[in-house]
Amino acid sequence: MIFKIFDCNSERQTIIQAEKPEAKLPQFILCPNRFMNRIDQRRKLQKFSFDNDPDFSKMFILRGKGQKKINQTFSPEVRQYLKDLPLKFYLEGLNDKLIFYKPVKRLKPTDLQPFYHQFKELVPYFFRERGHG
Repeated sequence: MIFKIFDCNSERQTIIQAEKPEAKLPQFILCPNRFMNRIDQRRKLQKFSFDNDPDFSKMFILRGKGQKKINQTFSPEVRQYLKDLPLKFYLEGLNDKLIFYKPVKRLKPTDLQPFYHQFKELVPYFFRERGHG
């Protein structure tokens, strides 16, 4: 597994990326519900909600491609973990890459380590072995 940290001056944000070459994540973007207008609509991603988890659907907006793979990726265990995280963030995935960032906000040096640790704990939920997924 490879981790990379980027500090994007042009976008004014800090991005952390994990790569796992054999991973097959569906394309998705997840963000806090209050950032709904900031999601890039040009990607033409379907909006997903979970009727059996209304709290998750109130807290987050999830857009992606492939309902079956989205449902497998965002299992009840993953959704609960995401709901329990203290920091607000964006999360995007596609194939072997998972990125984690706060939009329009570069992290202070003192905030980088907690942000990185939060992401590092989150990554195994997405890059776990899935049998025939």
